[in-house]
Amino acid sequence: MSNRLAAFCRSVPPAGPASPPALAEFPATPPGAPDLAWLGSVREVCYPLSRVSPIWMRESLNSGEDRDGLPFVPQPECHPCCEFTLHLEGEGTQYIGHERQGVKAGSVMLLGPHLPHTAQLDGPVHAITVYILPIVFLEMGPNEDGARILRRFTAEQPMAERVLPIPPPLLRKLKRSFVTMLGEFRRGGFGSELRVRSLLMEALVAFFRWEETAAQRQKPQWARANWNHIQRALHYLHEHHAEVIYVRQIAEVLRVGERQLNGAFRELLGMSCIQYLNEYRVSLAASRLSTSETPITTVAFEVGFETISHFNMTFRKVIGMSPTEYVGKKKSRRLTA
Repeated sequence: MSNRLAAFCRSVPPAGPASPPALAEFPATPPGAPDLAWLGSVREVCYPLSRVSPIWMRESLNSGEDRDGLPFVPQPECHPCCEFTLHLEGEGTQYIGHERQGVKAGSVMLLGPHLPHTAQLDGPVHAITVYILPIVFLEMGPNEDGARILRRFTAEQPMAERVLPIPPPLLRKLKRSFVTMLGEFRRGGFGSELRVRSLLMEALVAFFRWEETAAQRQKPQWARANWNHIQRALHYLHEHHAEVIYVRQIAEVLRVGERQLNGAFRELLGMSCIQYLNEYRVSLAASRLSTSETPITTVAFEVGFETISHFNMTFRKVIGMSPTEYVGKKKSRRLTA
């Protein structure tokens, strides 16, 4: 469990046994239960993202049914990536950590890694979500626009800065970008990834320019951070993930202190350097297990785990099931497709 999630859960009474919600339902707080009871059932999930495929999308339609075969929010969750959601239809309550806020059609939500969240929405629902690895933003330029965009997702901020109603002109522009992006994502093939990235950046630029010019909104004061260290550390981790890596050696390569490096990771990405590495390894493993017939043990060693027990434990913690269960579900889905 991430440090940020553990901090949330320490102040919440443990939730009693409960059946998981149906796939087409959003989790609901039972009558009379504390508003924060849902935090007791938060689990970390890992969407099929990797260094090669750092962007993933899903669409939610009709009371939470996912056109891509997955529930929009199967249960309260957090994940090791950034999330950019456009709510097109439906209204209700959004929960993020200890906060809750009304949400309705024509709003956006921006989440950083490891933020517990869920929702209760009424009526027909239509939302499009983009999941993004932080490296996508850093590749835009660590000291310029990319760093600022990443900080917008990862900075500590009130919920009102994360769930925002947007004006109709911006909504129409973002809807065009999101719908076209989703079509390219599903289509695949040559040029689709470049097109998805281009449309994502187009949507983010439109949103940020609106924030800058919206006179009614006070601009948040983002904390300073050494983006150069983070970018170099991420590139090192991605290039050497299959090797035995310690924070000490990364700090030596970057010529910074271990505490300084881990502090930057926790501030900007919500996790330690080694936690990011292990979750990156799991994301690679999940991608390989779902696209090939390579044995689980082979995949575990290829992505950098030294023991099968550590791989199994980390995989279950991140994905929510064992590698064997994950492979079984993927096979059954292919057989019924």
